[in-house]
Amino acid sequence: MRVIQIVSNFVSNALKFTPTKGTVSIQVSYVYATKALIVKVIDTGIGIKEEAQEKIFNSFEQEDRTVTREYGGTGLGLAISKQLIELMAGEVIFKSIPGKGSVFGFKIPVEVAKVKKDVSVEEKSSILNFTGTVLVAEDNEVNILLISLLLEQFLVPFEVVKNGIEVISAVKNNTYNLVLMDNQMPKLSGKDATLEIRKFDQKIPIVALSANALKTEKEEFLDVGMNDVLTKPINKADLLDILEKYQ
Repeated sequence: MRVIQIVSNFVSNALKFTPTKGTVSIQVSYVYATKALIVKVIDTGIGIKEEAQEKIFNSFEQEDRTVTREYGGTGLGLAISKQLIELMAGEVIFKSIPGKGSVFGFKIPVEVAKVKKDVSVEEKSSILNFTGTVLVAEDNEVNILLISLLLEQFLVPFEVVKNGIEVISAVKNNTYNLVLMDNQMPKLSGKDATLEIRKFDQKIPIVALSANALKTEKEEFLDVGMNDVLTKPINKADLLDILEKYQ
């Protein structure tokens, strides 16, 4: 916040003393060798006479009343900025040529934080090590198409069943590493199908597919033996997280 205040003071001052056709720019750099942040506000304004430059940061006074009437005063902005810079163990950068413009800036010590790089969905999918087959229990053709496209993109083998009875039969007679279970299916709901599956298989991960993200419904899914919940419409990143979790 201090840095923002200082830059704001310098920019405000530069804009005030720069004619309409002039320019005000900001330069920012970082010197890794000395761990220093350098910020400069450069203007093509009226500049400051040499005799006034020594006291420019001491509650600045205009060089004459004509300047004050035309541009207004700088107040305590520059003096406060200098104090803030010194509080941060920094130094003021200042240069001015009358009639050509000024440079106000600072150099302060700053440690660059090491930020952990976020891994993109594409990068994560390229290193996905999901082995085995996913059973998709879904009766809505649009949802089936979306999930199929995503699983194909992730190079994950899968099979599709469209009602609760078929889910139970498929899990009994085949080997799957994950079940994506819609709840609203014909013949038998996803919850009821899960209760039946848990009677003979307690290990297979079952993830509910639900359009309802309410906490109470999520708890109901977990209570019947499901392991997780994916909210529809299925998000690519969320599905990838599930595949990584149960790979």
